Amino acid sequence: MPIPTNELAGKWDDPGASPAAASTTVAGAGDDAHRGADVALIVLALGLTMVTAIVAASPVVAAAIVNNRFDITIVTAAMLVSTAVAALGWARGRVINDAAALLRSSAFAVLAMLNGLTLLVALTGADVALGATLDSPGQLPLFAGIVGRGMAVVLLVVAGWLTLSRGTPGIRPMLVLAPAAVVLMVLTVAAAAPQSIPQLAPPWALASIVADPTARLPFGAAPALVVINGVIGVGFLAAALLAHRSFRRSGRAGDALLAA
Repeated sequence: MPIPTNELAGKWDDPGASPAAASTTVAGAGDDAHRGADVALIVLALGLTMVTAIVAASPVVAAAIVNNRFDITIVTAAMLVSTAVAALGWARGRVINDAAALLRSSAFAVLAMLNGLTLLVALTGADVALGATLDSPGQLPLFAGIVGRGMAVVLLVVAGWLTLSRGTPGIRPMLVLAPAAVVLMVLTVAAAAPQSIPQLAPPWALASIVADPTARLPFGAAPALVVINGVIGVGFLAAALLAHRSFRRSGRAGDALLAA
């Protein structure tokens, strides 16, 4: 004998439950997740600000640490993480045709390439010729950092804006590595013609680094470098705010991690 549908519903559903109550429970869980992520981001921002202020203001704390092995470890870890994030973003963008994910993948591919070049130069001993040592610092490492991070921050800001916009353009996954290729080409030309690199830090400031790498440079020693890096920093902050806003809208944990 067939069993009535309402009896089946009574066997498996809670008679006292209602769709409104279920939706309220889900919304409450989402609010708790958002609140937890917001608290974590605030704590992270306050912690980084406090550490930066202490390093910048305290004469007791060294402004820099000279440790080649630690430097190579940090650069290697940064390269591996940025490569993994770029691969995950490319996979997501290719599968669901997400233009923002592809742009973020492209940004982290630029950072991975920049870290990879830094590691390659250090391990092959080419750092002396390229001005990437404390004994003979040059303009190329400063220029490379600005070009690479500048390209990455532009891609991240555009990706954040696309995430919040209604219509998103289509981007071919094959073009993800194009910005990294452009940055590599610019850096190759700069390395071949170092005289074409703009003077981001005056020679006396570089000489001060040779004399004491851990000493603070006088205020205003490299104003152009400070301004450019400040603009890049503001760009990263804008990208983080856009990623956080996307997290508040979609609830994706990946957006919260990008904001961090």
